[in-house]
Amino acid sequence: MASNKGRILFLLQYLQENTDEYHAVSSTELVELYAANGFNGNRKTVRDDIQELIAAGYDIYEEIGSGVSTTYSYVGRIFDLPEIKMLIDAVSSARFISSTSSKELIDKLAKLASRHTKEKLTAMVYPSDRVMTANQRLYYVIDIIQQAIHAKKKIRFQYLDYNIQKELILHNDGEYYDFSPYCCAWNGDRYYLLGRLDKRPDGINPFRIDLMCTPEILKEDAVPPPEDFNPAEYAAKVFRMFNGTDEKVTLEAENRLMKKFIDRFGEDFRSWKVSDTSFRAEVEVAVSPTFYAWVSEYSGQIRIVAPDSVRSAYIEHLEKLLSSAKK
Repeated sequence: MASNKGRILFLLQYLQENTDEYHAVSSTELVELYAANGFNGNRKTVRDDIQELIAAGYDIYEEIGSGVSTTYSYVGRIFDLPEIKMLIDAVSSARFISSTSSKELIDKLAKLASRHTKEKLTAMVYPSDRVMTANQRLYYVIDIIQQAIHAKKKIRFQYLDYNIQKELILHNDGEYYDFSPYCCAWNGDRYYLLGRLDKRPDGINPFRIDLMCTPEILKEDAVPPPEDFNPAEYAAKVFRMFNGTDEKVTLEAENRLMKKFIDRFGEDFRSWKVSDTSFRAEVEVAVSPTFYAWVSEYSGQIRIVAPDSVRSAYIEHLEKLLSSAKK
């Protein structure tokens, strides 16, 4: 017969995989499972084993029936069902994760629940219509990046691009980039490495991790990030409008577009009523063609009010687009 220690481990694993708040197992069933798997035991043995697990900190619910067998269920899971579902949805829609890796991650996340819930979770997954990357090296690249960040060392890597045949090629004829890595950031459906590029020492630079060739960790110490570097604030300014000159810009828009402003800038921006149908907002953005494209998306329902320099640059941007369209 197997050892008592093996029996308790078997019991814990069985409860974690097969029971939850809505699915319990009786002591009679557990006695039968003990016997079928080579363990000695009776109802008292089961009860003693359960108490030992509870004493060790495992959250197991015991329901003593009236004249029938006592039932047990494992209820101490790290994540609740809605939390697991959100994580699965995030993985399913993440464009930087390959389809194969996405399926593997979803299967692992589903194992955080019982088999009954796991079946529901995987049945509820709807494949994203986004084209997912074929980069199977992603985990390895991320691991090297994290090692470099922890050691505060620079990395060297080549970057990828696409040619007109939609084939991956080396960017800038295979140029190597020496880079001080600070942190990774998930923006939208992309995963970026933020840090300082040696050839551009005056700012923070984002690189898509799925387009990075396997980096090499250098012996040279990384350049420390600026004292005021805040990844969340960086994302608010740069990822939302991408690289450009930081400016405080006043925009005027129709009231119904307030949700679009909050989606884009969060809730922490100054706004005030202009009329019964419009409002103005002061937001900080990286002024760039990407910002102009966002404003243009609403076909005149958002307009740039100030500063004059940004307004004039936007008009010039539109004139170039119109000129190009007429060719």
